[in-house]
Parts: sequence; structure tokens; C-alpha cells
Amino acid sequence: MRHKPVIDRNAVWRTLRLLIPGVFAVVLTGCAGWLTQWEEPHPAAEEPVAEQPAAEPAPAAAQPAPKPARKAERKPAPPPPEPSISIVLSDDIPAYLGVARELERLLEGEDYSLHKLDGSFPTAEAIFDEIDATDTPYIIAIGFNAAKLASQLSDAPVIFCQVFNFQKTDFHPDRVRGISAIPPLDLQLQAWKELDPSLKSVGAILGDGHHALLAAAEDAATKESIDLYHRVARSDRETLYLFKRLAPSIDGFWLFPDNRVLSPTVIDQMSLFASRHRIQVTVFIPSMLKLGAVMSARSVDADIAQTVLAVLKRASTKGITSVPNITLLSDIEIRFSEGAATRFGLTVPVDNKDHMSAR
Repeated sequence: MRHKPVIDRNAVWRTLRLLIPGVFAVVLTGCAGWLTQWEEPHPAAEEPVAEQPAAEPAPAAAQPAPKPARKAERKPAPPPPEPSISIVLSDDIPAYLGVARELERLLEGEDYSLHKLDGSFPTAEAIFDEIDATDTPYIIAIGFNAAKLASQLSDAPVIFCQVFNFQKTDFHPDRVRGISAIPPLDLQLQAWKELDPSLKSVGAILGDGHHALLAAAEDAATKESIDLYHRVARSDRETLYLFKRLAPSIDGFWLFPDNRVLSPTVIDQMSLFASRHRIQVTVFIPSMLKLGAVMSARSVDADIAQTVLAVLKRASTKGITSVPNITLLSDIEIRFSEGAATRFGLTVPVDNKDHMSAR
């Protein structure tokens, strides 16, 4: 019968106590090597870097050129500003067109419009309706019809010129003012006296309503030591009759452009009668010199235009009521007829100037 061996437990424990420290040393040494290989690397210390200029970015890779954008649709230009002055002509006769051209020259760069009447009332209504629609501050009317229709058909203030027969009943008194249709009276008589220093008496015939003009003519005549005989007529036939009655008392006759009491026929008859009775006649336009007149005295287009704009400036700053009903002109154009002067035994002054001014 076999017996189980008896194990000395105390001896076993003594042996283990001797082996365990060595085993742990071997194990720890191996683990340390493995941990050393697995350990995460430490980040490298940042080295100071010298400042460098910023590098230009590398050019982008070439891209295909974009298609040209469609041009924006051009918008229509805005309309020009509405005119602030409207010039209205009664007709296209030279006396009106000359003033209109001078006004356009002086108004270059300013806002204005130009209109011509054709004698038709519907046309005039359309023109002044158009003017009122633009809120035009002022109308410059050239000629009687333009002035009268502007007063009747528009609410704008009116400054007129080239109108001889200015009657208060024809125009609105609160917003219509005018420029004299004849050049300075004193300059006319001065020029006439230069041609004929012996001139002593002058006659004039006008229609009704020219009291202010006749008073001014009397003053001018007094300054030149001339006696003025004037009459008032109601028709062209009466003018011819009064002229023949005045003839024995006068050296010369001062013809004014009053179409109410003059006609081409009567003017021809008066010119013939004056030539036969050695009466000098002065007229208001150079073309009438061929009728036998010794002198013509007409207004100057540039002076009319300048006076109109001066009145316009005053009216726009101080009001239309601050302007006189009629503003006088300053310049005059004088023409002598050498043939007529010779017939009267007169000599045209050598130093005569065809343009005179009272400025």
C-alpha cells in the first residue's frame, strides 16, 4: 500500500519568498522596456522665427474668362428743365425777328422758349395754354397782338416791346409792362438840329391816348428851342387834313408810327405835299427815306433786348408793380438822306454818327 507524500508547507513558503522578488524584478524590467517604446513623443520646442514680409498669395489657377456681362439697357435722358421765360412774336416781320435774335443771344445758356403766332386764335390759345402749363414766370411779347393775347390768355406777367399804341384798356394793368417803341425823343431832335441848325418849328399828329408821349416831345423840343405843334386825329384821312392845315406853320414834320391814323396811301400823299411845300419830314424806319424824308430815327434791336431784360430783372426781384408802365430806350440809329438834304440846301454833318446813345 502506497502512502501519499507528505508536503512540508513551511518549506514551500520559504522557497516562494526567495523566488518572488526575482520574478517581479524580471517582470518589471520587461514592462519598463515596453512602456518606453510605446510612450508618446514630446512636442518640439517652438524656435523664434524672424519677421518676414507677407508673401503674396500664389496666383490662382487660371480660370476660363467669364462671359461679358450684358450691357444695362440705356435709359432715356431726362427731359430738359421747363423754360422760365417765354418769348412770343406777333409775326415774323424783321422788326420783331431782330429783337428776338438779340434776346436769344443775351439769353444763351438760360431757360427760355420761343413761339410765333400765325394770326389764328386757336393757335394762340394752344401756345398760351402750353406756356401756362410750364409755370413760366414771365412772358416777353414782341408786337401788339402778342402783348394783347398774352394779357388775355395767360396768367403770367407780361413785358412787351415793339408796341406803339399802348392803351390801358388793352392790357391787364396789374401784370403787364412795356418798353417804348420809339428811340429817345431828345436824341432825335438833336440829330435833326445838327442837320438843320435853323429848324424852328415842327408838327406831329397822333391818335388818341399818347398824352405822355406828347408831353415828353414838348420837353425835348423846348431843350432844342423848337416850337412843337401837335394834333390828335381819329383816322388817316383826318391826319392828311390836319397835316395840310399845319403846313404853313411848320418847318418840319415828325412822323410817328401810329397805324391807327396812318396808311400807306396817306403817307404817300403827305410826302408829296411836304416836298412841294418844302417841309422836311423825319420818319421811323430807313426804308421810308425813299419817300423824300431827310432823316430816319429808329430804335436799336440790341437796346430793346437789353432794356427788356433789365425790366425783367427788376420785376423778378421787386415785383412787376415796381416797374413803370413804359420804360424808355437809350439808343438810336440815325440815317440821313443826302439827296433830300441837298434839295433843302442842307449838308449832312461830316462827323455824323449813325448810332447815338443817351446812356
